Amino acid sequence: MHVDLKTNGYPLSNLDQDRLAEAVAHIDRLTDTFPSRRLHVTVERFGHSEDCQVRVFLATLKHRLVAVDRAPSVAPAIQRCVDILAEQIQLKKDRVRKNHGERAIRRAKEEAGLFDWEKVRLAHLHGDYEAYRDALGGLPGALEAEVARRIKFHEDAEALLGDAFTFDDIIESVIFSSFEHFMARPENVPFREWILSYIDVAIDELVKESRVDRDVDIRPSDMAA
Repeated sequence: MHVDLKTNGYPLSNLDQDRLAEAVAHIDRLTDTFPSRRLHVTVERFGHSEDCQVRVFLATLKHRLVAVDRAPSVAPAIQRCVDILAEQIQLKKDRVRKNHGERAIRRAKEEAGLFDWEKVRLAHLHGDYEAYRDALGGLPGALEAEVARRIKFHEDAEALLGDAFTFDDIIESVIFSSFEHFMARPENVPFREWILSYIDVAIDELVKESRVDRDVDIRPSDMAA
């Protein structure tokens, strides 16, 4: 963590320096998972009084946190600033964890609404492809939307679509590939995301097959003519 300290002429005793070092180390530990951390600490006399004012500004990639306190000396002021920042940092961490949890729940609900996982598993266990396909429920519809998006990046496929093969052919190829490789799917990848990963492979294979079919259709007599 980068630290910038300004005293603006306020004399720091050895005790003050030790307290500042402890405060910086504590904030460093609290934010060790935050990227691009910069800490700006300003110590100065408060107006014309003998009091000390400490301002601590923490800047990270996503957050800007500020704490200011006034006390007769540096030690209590910096401690109060650290306490304030610690509360703010904890609130940020709690919010991140909550958002992650909500996204995971939302994704699980979305996937549960698309297909019946238990039926999918049992259909594959019994080797019943038709039952497996039926158990996918609305997932083929999601596949079609993703195929329409991705096929634009396959120029050869886009030219052959509707002639050599159709959207349904691509979707069927994706679903069959997922059935064949069901037991090899990675556990840390959501099932829907895993099936979508077969789209580009299916498109490339259908393009390759269509080229082979065209080569076979060209007869020697046609070439002679």
